[in-house]
Amino acid sequence: MIKVLIFIIFFSGLVLSDHSGVGIWSQGKNTIVVGSISYDNQTTNPMVTLNGYTYPGDQQFSSYNYNENILTFVSTNQVSNQMNLISINCTDEWSVSSILPIGNHLTLGGLAYNLNNTNNDPNNLFITVFNFGILKIIKLNPFTGSNVTIDQFPGVFQSAVFNQFENYYAVSYANHTITTSLSNNYIRYYYYNTTKSSYQLLFKPTISIFTFGPYKMKYHPYISQVIGLLQYYNPSSGILKQVFSSLTSSNTLSISNMSPKGSLYIISVLPSFKSSQVYTIAQNINQFYLIIFNYTENIIQDIIPISEPIVEIF
Repeated sequence: MIKVLIFIIFFSGLVLSDHSGVGIWSQGKNTIVVGSISYDNQTTNPMVTLNGYTYPGDQQFSSYNYNENILTFVSTNQVSNQMNLISINCTDEWSVSSILPIGNHLTLGGLAYNLNNTNNDPNNLFITVFNFGILKIIKLNPFTGSNVTIDQFPGVFQSAVFNQFENYYAVSYANHTITTSLSNNYIRYYYYNTTKSSYQLLFKPTISIFTFGPYKMKYHPYISQVIGLLQYYNPSSGILKQVFSSLTSSNTLSISNMSPKGSLYIISVLPSFKSSQVYTIAQNINQFYLIIFNYTENIIQDIIPISEPIVEIF
């Protein structure tokens, strides 16, 4: 199975071109590396090495604060088996800002920094905690651990996103443990003033055999839309297929024809800031690839082999 990453680029503080970013990758089984990545020549530059730590997976376990150039992600210490929230200063210092223990009893994801934090709220990292069929929406200070719970409800987590244009944090979820029904998928919005609203998601066109989604949602600043992925079974090919979709103002997921080829499997999303491109990383067994999609033209522009086992990129 191939795994793919896609990513968003912003320009404040850290000086990066539209073809470079910050990434997380694995080095062996028990080491995490954070550094810079060039999309032009597919090179990585390791800056911070965390020995004895592992990255837990692809449930949006990381977020990048483009205003302060802070990368925050969930990691497990392999010696203590303790889960931590690690924050890295990605300016010229490239240093560990904090390691915050979060407790092994928590299952969390959907990390998303509030990029419109005009009131300087110290609890500026949104997270979604999901345990025993209950979702809890929290605003967290990743350095001190102070937090505020803003909502709690039953559901199965799928994805989360912060839309800095409309200033909301949104969570997509299934209403019950059965997530394969089109009529069972919802989205909740949490606006700056903490007001919330919940809607059933619609799909256009309708998918006949739906399996999961939307997930890996990200805000695409160039086209001013939230995009995400859907997974469904394609009877003609007999394989699970992933497609990109856009969230419209009517809470409808407009399904595109843009899909990774063959056994490519997308695991993260990062749109470009200056174009309709979407950069992705894919894995096929032990080989990784940089794949560039053009979202408006629904085409794959390039597929390039890369060497590092990248788990996330910004």
